Amino acid sequence: MRVYSGRVDHLGGDTMSSMTRYLLAIAICVLCGCTVNPLERLSEDLTMRSPQTRAKAAQALAQSDSKDAVLLLARQLGAETDEAVLHAIALALVSIGRRHHGEGTSFAKEQRTILYVSDELAKTNLDEINRDKAAWVLGEIGDRDALPYLIAAGTDAAEIALTKLGYYSDGTPFETNEGVGTTKD
Repeated sequence: MRVYSGRVDHLGGDTMSSMTRYLLAIAICVLCGCTVNPLERLSEDLTMRSPQTRAKAAQALAQSDSKDAVLLLARQLGAETDEAVLHAIALALVSIGRRHHGEGTSFAKEQRTILYVSDELAKTNLDEINRDKAAWVLGEIGDRDALPYLIAAGTDAAEIALTKLGYYSDGTPFETNEGVGTTKD
């Protein structure tokens, strides 16, 4: 990017990263005292033609705690056709889900990631690679609240995620004398 007498000249179209755009939007807001929603720009970047731009937008959205960011990522998880971008989106969702899982954050935030991803997993018209990646995300977050969605999916990737979450374990002994044997979590 070059500046000529107050004019900005962009070279190469998508040369500015999504994270840079996000930070630039925040800086402009602070300097001007106005409010600009950086999620709007990242939402646009998530659907751009360039796979690199889409992947960078996913990485930037991973830093947000906004429910809109989670929803944008989950929807793109179901629509994405580029495998590298799909993986970047999945990593962003895992990052958000794990950040809220087990750290004393609100249950609603943690559930939101699971619910939005499971909505994509439940779509019958979803390509196999997208369904598998959605199941992978649910398994990688590590929250057993995803079990019903993974069981309903019935895919090989969902089976792997169920194993990660301990669904097929033998359980643990009862802690009281009021039962005999083991229980399944």
